[in-house]
Amino acid sequence: MKPSSLTVFLVIFAFGFLMPWAVEGGFRGSYKPGTCPFFDRSVKSLRCAPSECQNDWQCPRRQKCCYDYCGRKCMDPIYMSNPDSSGAV
Repeated sequence: MKPSSLTVFLVIFAFGFLMPWAVEGGFRGSYKPGTCPFFDRSVKSLRCAPSECQNDWQCPRRQKCCYDYCGRKCMDPIYMSNPDSSGAV
């Protein structure tokens, strides 16, 4: 039995739709722990490089995909410690 061109198209379409999801970490959590470092948005750069990443999982190790002056860049996160929950002042 010869597969119809519609069946072949649907299979190729399904792989094309699901592959980016799997490669970019669709099955994992959306974000790595930590927060991006603060930067002053009022400062503008005259020369901008293209963005390095689109999400945290495209960055190596523990780095996060953070906005900088021109786009997104892989940066080391900042970890905030939890305040003392004992109620002491």
